[in-house]
Amino acid sequence: MRRMTEEEKRKVCGVAAIMAALALVAAIAATAACSAGVEPTHVVAGSESAEAVAGEAEDAVLAEESSETEAAQSETTEAAGGAAAAENGSQAQTEGGPSPAPAAGSTAEAGSNVVPAAAESASATNGPAEEPARRWVEETQRVWVVDQEAWSEQLPAYETRERSICNICGADITGATSPHNKQHMLAGEGSGYHSEVQQVQVGTRTVTHDEVGHWETVVTGGHWE
Repeated sequence: MRRMTEEEKRKVCGVAAIMAALALVAAIAATAACSAGVEPTHVVAGSESAEAVAGEAEDAVLAEESSETEAAQSETTEAAGGAAAAENGSQAQTEGGPSPAPAAGSTAEAGSNVVPAAAESASATNGPAEEPARRWVEETQRVWVVDQEAWSEQLPAYETRERSICNICGADITGATSPHNKQHMLAGEGSGYHSEVQQVQVGTRTVTHDEVGHWETVVTGGHWE
């Protein structure tokens, strides 16, 4: 048995209140009619009219309850039918065996044709891959550049020797001191000499000089990288 909702309870209570009010009105009217000497037929007619109104209200409530009950039964029937259909389908699948799995080849082919949306977007944004720029790399080598060739020169060779120097004229009188002094004495100039150590050239010597130059970096070739 279906339980009444709060709204239905409020409607039934309202109908009962209306019927009680009408009954009270009818009782008051009958009492007044008896006091005034009015025929009871008019009061009965008024009472019957009130009862008719109350009956119509009650019929409306009952009709609404009936429609709601039919709707609930319809929903219950549909749910039961869906459960039965699902049960029948599971039984048919059990009897017929498991459905065959898709072929591995078709699955692989389908998977190979699927391109992620992110990959398509990246490809559309970046466009074709650009080749890295190539650059020319020079090949160099250090070489010796001669500014002056090697050469040789003759320089004087000196030796340290003791020399006799005249005190009168300052001449080098080494090995001839006596004759030179005699000449000065005959001239009335006096005589005398002293010894000095001097650098005396005794010949020449050959000096060889190395070549003079510098290092330079020259380009000998190159290649692309």
